[in-house]
Amino acid sequence: MTSNDWPTTNSGQCVVGGVYGSSSVKSNYRIHNIFVETACSCAVGLEINKAAFSRHLTPQGCVGSIKNMSITNMFFDEEFFTGGATRTNNFLRGERNPGSLCTGDFEGKISDLTISGDVNGRALSRSDFIVPRKFVGTVPNLVFESVTVDPPSTTTSTSTTSTTSSTTTTTTELPPTTTTTTTTSTTTPITTTTTTTTSTSTTVTTTPSNKVRVKIVIETPYDPTKVSWKVKIGSTNIVTGKASTMTSTNSGYETFVDLDAGIRYKFVVIDNNTIKDTFWEVLRGSNVLVDGDCNCRKEVKYFTL
Repeated sequence: MTSNDWPTTNSGQCVVGGVYGSSSVKSNYRIHNIFVETACSCAVGLEINKAAFSRHLTPQGCVGSIKNMSITNMFFDEEFFTGGATRTNNFLRGERNPGSLCTGDFEGKISDLTISGDVNGRALSRSDFIVPRKFVGTVPNLVFESVTVDPPSTTTSTSTTSTTSSTTTTTTELPPTTTTTTTTSTTTPITTTTTTTTSTSTTVTTTPSNKVRVKIVIETPYDPTKVSWKVKIGSTNIVTGKASTMTSTNSGYETFVDLDAGIRYKFVVIDNNTIKDTFWEVLRGSNVLVDGDCNCRKEVKYFTL
């Protein structure tokens, strides 16, 4: 359950999951009451991909959707295992590039999926999952619920016991207590102080900053320690980093850097995972300056602030 080559691997590390590439549309599947006693790295890892290792597509090259599925009442005795080279993540993604003839149930979406689980006493939640921002539309109506307890047995046993009790009460009466309070009043003379303030006018000159703040976002279902990035001018590195050293959020790993305006920059992403599958963005505010989703070791793109 800790293979670092998911999802394109012959063995998986997710309790429920796989890479699905069939022309058959799946509906109303129910998986309920799952108990995991040892640490694992992934509760649910599910992807629809027309390039799946074992695939059976329609004549038009389409893959069927998974609709109205529920994976509920998953109980994990331990937190997810996320150490070392076997770090993985709970991951959901539908088909990334459906063909023009692939519509409706053959768009390859994971729609109306319901998940519930308990991880060592806490609720399994959306924050445990990576759903790549660029492909969040391939997993519409994703719902997380609380786990439920199955009803107990209907067999009822009734026992009636008759008991006779004798109670003795003893009351002790205490005399009233009188408390005397003495208040001392002290009068403090009032002192008036007169302060003379001299007003000085100061002119401050501020030099406008030429820096622009941009956000870098990297999403990967694999080991983030093996994904690095660089901001360069020509062959010179300006800022470098790794996905694992950035802040982890629901949208993956992100960080902010301040760059000079009016300059053309080169952005480089290097993925040293065995399976290459990294999505990344460089944003200025909410505007995407440049992005990529190359299943390759190295991707280079340019942007200007």
